[in-house]
Amino acid sequence: MNKSIETPDGIIVTNISRANSIEEYYKNPNKCRHCGSVIRVKENRKVSEARRKVFCGYSCSASYNNTSSPKRKAKKSGKCLECGIVITYTQAPNGKYNRPKYCAKCCHKVGLRNRYSSQNYKCITTNETTKGDMRLALKHGSLFKPYIVKNASKAYRDAGKPNMCLICGYPRIEVCHIQSVASFSDTTPISVINNPDNLVGLCPNHHKEYDRGQLTLPIAVEYSVVDMADVNQPGAQ
Repeated sequence: MNKSIETPDGIIVTNISRANSIEEYYKNPNKCRHCGSVIRVKENRKVSEARRKVFCGYSCSASYNNTSSPKRKAKKSGKCLECGIVITYTQAPNGKYNRPKYCAKCCHKVGLRNRYSSQNYKCITTNETTKGDMRLALKHGSLFKPYIVKNASKAYRDAGKPNMCLICGYPRIEVCHIQSVASFSDTTPISVINNPDNLVGLCPNHHKEYDRGQLTLPIAVEYSVVDMADVNQPGAQ
């Protein structure tokens, strides 16, 4: 029969009961699955906790689990999902590797494609699409200008125009509209705004100067567009 001890303060301590439980446990103790040593009952811990344990410590637990289920080795390189070139992963200070899906060249291109690949953007595919149609179709109306600029760059390249600044010959250019996009009404088709005759290649510095009205292009006849709204008016020829 278990006995209890009462202290002078009136606190009952079951030291004898705990001693009996520990003695009963060590008659048939749990043993560590990894090293086979007896799992001890720690001081001020319940005997039932030792009964539930299968490892004597964290070290044996990690060694046993890593042997049965080894960790995957960290990949130090991979392939770009867009172009297929090999990407060397960089290691972070915490030891883990940063694994980008795309290389540096394709990352920006894929980002733009994903940004403009919404359901609303897919409806803007025909040459008859007007500036106003694009403004209404896009979820955010302010995005129509970047799309026009992107489409203008493609039209400029397809037309076979030189990849150099018209003023200084610098090889890094930005496609500029001779007649600004803002000057066209919402009824003007995108194919008219981005007509190759309305496009010119300028370096970033000369592009800013031209947009600010500080530069005159050395072109004999500047591009002139008949607004489609005027064409549809009665009496227009």
